[in-house]
Amino acid sequence: MKWARRPLLLVVGWLALGLGLLGVALPVLPTVPFLILAAWAFSSASPRLSAWLYGHPRFGAKLRAWRDHRAISRGGKIAATSAMVVSVPVTLLATGNPWIAGGQALILAGVITYLLRCPSAPPGGWAAFSDATAPAEGSRSKTTE
Repeated sequence: MKWARRPLLLVVGWLALGLGLLGVALPVLPTVPFLILAAWAFSSASPRLSAWLYGHPRFGAKLRAWRDHRAISRGGKIAATSAMVVSVPVTLLATGNPWIAGGQALILAGVITYLLRCPSAPPGGWAAFSDATAPAEGSRSKTTE
């Protein structure tokens, strides 16, 4: 089954990248979580695609800050938290079921708690991550493979 790992990761990476790029245009679809998934998949399947994504002028800095320091920008936290808070009453209105909305609220409360506990800026600030060059592969020890 080891032969299927690289093609599977490439498919996951391309699908996640496509969804992330759709998220740029569609406000209801998150961008960065899908790009993080794509970066993870590409880092195991294709060093070239991984370097391209981490070096991307628009998304690379946020991806590198997440990879190296688990940092999420303050604006990203505000946008994500706002979307999650708004989604609970929308779910209640759409389904009419308070149990579904309540379960969603509990799950999202955990996600928001995690999100707000992440650093809002990498050490040295965001200016250190604003250039388009990605640090060398493996600058952060890999915890999962």
